[in-house]
Amino acid sequence: MTRHGESTIRYYAKSGEISEPMSHSSFEESFNQIETDTSRSYYERSRVLNELADAYDKTGQGDKARQARTESAAFMLVTRGRDFPGYFQPFLVMTDGTAYPSKAFFDASRLDHLAARARTSTNPIHASRFADVVWDLSGKGDVEMARIAVDNYLKCARIFRDVRNGIEFGEVLQRSLSLSWTIRDSVRVQNVKGTILRYLGELDATQEYRFCLELVGGLAEIGHAILTAEELQTTLGILERGARYYREKHPARTGTFGPVEAPSEHFAREFHRARIRLISDPKNARIERAEIAHSHEREGDSRLADNPLAAVVSYRDAENQFRDLGLRDDIQRVRVKLAKASRLSEDQMHEVSVKLSVTPEQIEQYLSGIFCDTLQRTLRHIAAAPHFIPDLGRAEKQLAKLRKDYPLTYIIPQIHFRDAYLIGSFSSEGELAGLALTQELVRWIQASSIILGFTFEKLKRDHHLGPSSFVEHFREWGLCESRNLALLQKGVEHYFHKDYVSALHILVIQFEDMLRGILRRANRPVLIPPIAGTHGRVAVLGSLLADEQFSRIAGSNLRRYYEVIFSDPNGINLRNNIAHGLVEVEEMNRQTVELVLYSLLTLTRFRIEESSERHE
Repeated sequence: MTRHGESTIRYYAKSGEISEPMSHSSFEESFNQIETDTSRSYYERSRVLNELADAYDKTGQGDKARQARTESAAFMLVTRGRDFPGYFQPFLVMTDGTAYPSKAFFDASRLDHLAARARTSTNPIHASRFADVVWDLSGKGDVEMARIAVDNYLKCARIFRDVRNGIEFGEVLQRSLSLSWTIRDSVRVQNVKGTILRYLGELDATQEYRFCLELVGGLAEIGHAILTAEELQTTLGILERGARYYREKHPARTGTFGPVEAPSEHFAREFHRARIRLISDPKNARIERAEIAHSHEREGDSRLADNPLAAVVSYRDAENQFRDLGLRDDIQRVRVKLAKASRLSEDQMHEVSVKLSVTPEQIEQYLSGIFCDTLQRTLRHIAAAPHFIPDLGRAEKQLAKLRKDYPLTYIIPQIHFRDAYLIGSFSSEGELAGLALTQELVRWIQASSIILGFTFEKLKRDHHLGPSSFVEHFREWGLCESRNLALLQKGVEHYFHKDYVSALHILVIQFEDMLRGILRRANRPVLIPPIAGTHGRVAVLGSLLADEQFSRIAGSNLRRYYEVIFSDPNGINLRNNIAHGLVEVEEMNRQTVELVLYSLLTLTRFRIEESSERHE
């Protein structure tokens, strides 16, 4: 395919297909054949017309070649997307914004040719497409072209119905109704409406409901303005029977207009959604939304045995729908099923491990400049060093590169479990981007635990680090309350005795209280004022980390580090998980305790400096 201008557009139906040059004696016959044919797809027509253009070029008929390429481009347009203003869209848009075919390709002379062909073509597929392209792209509001398109779209509907092309069948009827309504042609509006209602009745009689959805979509766009009360009730009844059909079990049938095999909860929900679009009574709309929620629940039930992870998604959708409707009994019932599916789904998930090899010599080189001649000086250097803190800027650049190389990884929704319970779902672009960044920071922190472990072992070996000498660093710092020092002593003693479970339970909560102490001494707010009828309360970790002055002084890297370790539900989240008893014994290990000890050390990088304006 080459860029539009006066250059050639080429589209081949099959990848790698190369057509033989068309002889002069056969291309007129081919033109007549495509002009009378009603079985080919739009894209197949585009391909044949391009071949004809090549044949015209080879015989020196440049004008005819240009006309054939214009018609080929018209069939190449699609009707889904928003790259052009209006109804028709380019078949392909490149990353640099180049579109094929571009709107500029359809200049005045090309549109004049399409208008002339729309008036004279006896093929309704050609006449409707050419007329509609002129109506949509010329910007002139040529009512004649709209009427030609409507009249021929109705003929196309019967053609597409007969060849069982349901997508085009629904699309041309939707478009013909929209065009009729746009040009305020009441005769055509009634004619198209009657055609749609007739087809709905036909499909209802044969229980071929699938493409009723597209037909009703056209009616719903215009609303109740064109439907009588009787017509509305008839249409709603067809939709109800369609929903019921797809809830029940039905075998596949050959030669049908669309899929008829059921059950299919997806289609059942779509029929309920179509009813919502047509009805105006909020009470009845609520009933339809409840049916959609029950459909998600039934879908979960059907998936539970073979694919519990998929069942989780269905139950989650059902729970959200029931919650929006305030149906508490339904919520509780689905939550029981969700918990069961979550437990079963753990068997579908497998851990992925990565082996990292780092030599002691490499670590020594990395830590050069941190270790000093005395323990207290070394602890001060460690507290202030950036070596163990992830760099947000680097992490974001790494993710940008990964997103470019593996785009699907960052658009596929994710769900997270803990102890067989679903604790989070992520689907929007923003949610997935935030989750990816947190996970990247967690990986960085976990990888750096090797270096952190080496650091503590070196402190013990070279500087004889022990509970008392470690706590002495905090005492000299001068911003620790006596209770913090006492509990630090106990926690560090447990660490040195390899009682990591006890050490974590003592030390994790000290981080929040010590941070609160720093802010209090700096005259920063550490209490949340009472609201009418309530008591004031102590600010917890999230509020403390969000303090404007602390955030500015700490910097984004350190603040995010604290959040990931202690409070981010998508991160390590030690504070909340330990407080709620959600950490496995195996996770309460030496590496985790050292991560907390280091975090406590970093607090000692802060000082309170007296100022006439504020305390920092």
